[in-house]
Amino acid sequence: MEENIVKSRFKRVCVFCGSRTGKRTCYSDAALELGQELREMEENIVKSRFKRVCVFCGSRTGKRTCYSDAALELGQELVSRRLDLVYGGGSVGLMGLVSKQVHRGGGHVIGIIPKFLMDKEITGETVGEVRIVADMHQRKAEMARYSDCFIALPGGYGTLEELLEVVTWSQLGIHDKPVGLLNVDGYYNSLLSFINTAVEDGFIKPSQHNIIVSAPNAKELIQKLEEYEPVHDGVVAKAKWEAEQTEFKASLQTDIAQCKSIQGRRQALTWGAMDHAPLVADMHQRKAEMARYSDCFIALPGGYGTLEELLEVVTWSQLGIHDKPVGLLNVDGYYNSLLSFINTAVEDGFIKPSQHNIIVSAPNAKELIQKLEEYEPVHDGVVAKAKWEAEQTEFKASLQTDIAR
Repeated sequence: MEENIVKSRFKRVCVFCGSRTGKRTCYSDAALELGQELREMEENIVKSRFKRVCVFCGSRTGKRTCYSDAALELGQELVSRRLDLVYGGGSVGLMGLVSKQVHRGGGHVIGIIPKFLMDKEITGETVGEVRIVADMHQRKAEMARYSDCFIALPGGYGTLEELLEVVTWSQLGIHDKPVGLLNVDGYYNSLLSFINTAVEDGFIKPSQHNIIVSAPNAKELIQKLEEYEPVHDGVVAKAKWEAEQTEFKASLQTDIAQCKSIQGRRQALTWGAMDHAPLVADMHQRKAEMARYSDCFIALPGGYGTLEELLEVVTWSQLGIHDKPVGLLNVDGYYNSLLSFINTAVEDGFIKPSQHNIIVSAPNAKELIQKLEEYEPVHDGVVAKAKWEAEQTEFKASLQTDIAR
């Protein structure tokens, strides 16, 4: 039945007509016929439960034309359903293709990009509305806030990390928005295989196995997302999470006041003297604090959350935000499927060969730590650490002004 629907390139139709009906009934009949035709066009449009769709995708197009074709097809499918696009704000790679396709079709496009990535991910003219944010955490939070569901096109470390973060939030019950994986020509097969292993080995609950909805093409994927029903048995209720965010923002003004002097700031940030773990407001602050106090990172076998935490520090390393070694304790081959996915991403052009070995892996702790000791970072990223830290300082200074307002 859906195949017979007549798609229209128009969103609104302007009709010029008089304040008189004329003397012949054919004129009135024509007006009624036109009204009926417009009404049928409206009824034939595929209705959606969503208003905006967040698309995670890379600043590269990949080496195979099927990836570019999939991005354009997804953009066209969003247009046909009158869905607006929220994305990472870049004008290059698959980001550029899908955003321009939606914009050309008359859809509203919201791009959210950190200031320090603008030189890399924006070349030439941008489309739609571009919102500049301070860092990667704020970018992802804003993308999630404006969206009703999420779709990941093929991509590299960053795309996978963005996907896994919203999956983790769904697992915890922080949101109930559908999450989709556009598995173009089996690109994500290895990742799906890893998730199967994590469920079988007890790191992901069977009830959370299907948080990620996957399909080989845009039409089928969006239809699955439309039909998705969330099932949460997580530990965090959405209402509770939102209440804690409100409480944190209220306390933030007090914290900033206590940290006005350098001495006060040092005292507030010296957690090492405390004999209990410092409490943080949310998942973003948790990861930021864990990274700030560490000299290297190691991931033991785990589920969605562990993988997302790993991929975030990998993405930061890729961008040159830090140069700390990142290790994967690949116990009994647990992470083999993930490493296979990374190989595919390198071969298909979504991860540079020079960034292939950001993750150091070994089957046991002794060998892994030795490899991390010997690790020498090689960065050809777009963000200098000094520049990033300077912009973070600038953002924190502006935060006090924002709160005062």
